[in-house]
Formats: sequence, structure tokens, C-alpha cells
Amino acid sequence: MRRLVVGDEAGLLRPLGFQTAAFTCSHPELAARLGDEVLLTDVVGGQVGLFALDLGGREQRPEPDRGRVSVFVIRRGGSRLPDDPRRAVVDELGRHGAWAAAVADHVPDAPYLDVVAQSVVPRWVHGRVLLAGDAAHAVSLLAGQGASLAIAGAAALVDRIAGHEDLDAALEEHERTWRAVVEPVQRSGRRAAGTFVPRHRRDLWLRRTVLRAARLPVVSRRLLSGLTGAATH
Repeated sequence: MRRLVVGDEAGLLRPLGFQTAAFTCSHPELAARLGDEVLLTDVVGGQVGLFALDLGGREQRPEPDRGRVSVFVIRRGGSRLPDDPRRAVVDELGRHGAWAAAVADHVPDAPYLDVVAQSVVPRWVHGRVLLAGDAAHAVSLLAGQGASLAIAGAAALVDRIAGHEDLDAALEEHERTWRAVVEPVQRSGRRAAGTFVPRHRRDLWLRRTVLRAARLPVVSRRLLSGLTGAATH
């Protein structure tokens, strides 16, 4: 849809130096071991997350959905995706210990694999067409808040249109005011890119030290404040 509005999309995506993959699989034994916890690995150059989809009570889910595990993988990489996505995901899982290796045989033939990037669009309004959500301002998984910003942005747009008799003016004003909300979040995502996944063993040591310190109440409060920042909406 965005291509129909803006034409050539070259230059509208800003890669952040990572690729991400995700899939779900049936693994009752691993789901039972995970329980209600989320497992995040801790290695140089990548991260894997595992959690059971039975959260909230296995008995509440239909039998075919029980024992399923959701897997996400983050690895350092450029804008060119590998020719064999499945092999790339399997190889990455093999670096992350026994828990991650347990799902390596369950990677689908064509797993979701994409570049972690932001949408940086110079202009959202084109006549009476407005680009919104990720088409206009994807913040990336490093920043989070993508779904929240899309929903809140839609609500703000409705309010803006309802308060204007001139639709063109309403769209222009919405872009101006909502850019002021999303661009700081995008900047925080770009800052996070440098430390999201450790580059070296030194970075890994520092990360583990910070996480251990975060167990202290005072440090935990300061760390949470620094990570979340001010409310955006």
C-alpha cells in the first residue's frame, strides 16, 4: 500500500543491524518445563526467547493447542537476508544452549525471518491519503510500543478529524503532532541498537553485571525509569 502512495521505497527503511525470526512449535515437554516463565538466552551476537503458549492454564486451551512453544530469535545481520532462512535459524539456535537447541528440529521449512528496521518516511500525507502505523513510523522491536503507537495514533487521528471541518488541515496537523510523539521513540530504538545484543564478551559481562545489580530495589527503580522513559501517549 505504501508503495502505491510514495512510489520508490528505497531509503524509507533504516536497518538497525539485526535480523529476527519467529515461529511456534509443538513441544509438550519443553512447554511443561517452561511453565509460566519466559526464557531469554545470553550470548554474544544474538538472543533467543522461549515461552509456552499454555500461559494462563493448560486446561483452558483446546487439546491441539496444548504444549506449544513460541520461539523468537535475534541475530546480528545486515539488510540482506540469508538464502536459506531455515538453516540460518537452526544454526543460530545451536549457539544458545540446550533449551534453544531443543527446538532446532522444529523450525518450519519457511520460518518468518526479516530485517529489524524502522520506517523513516519524509511525508505521511499525500493528498487525502495518510500513511499510518508501521507504514509511516515503524519503531522496531528494539524500541517496542509499535502496536500501542499505531492504536493511539488512530485514536488521535479520529479526534483530529472530528475537531476540524477541513480534512486536509486535519491530516496535516495530525502528522505534525504525531511525529512529535513517535520520533523520540524511534531515537530510543536506535540508541538501544548498540547494546541490545552484546557485541563482545566484555559487553556480555557488563550486561550480566547490570542485571545482577538490578535485583537491588534502588537500582531496579532507576533502571526501569531509564528504560521506559517518559510516557508517550
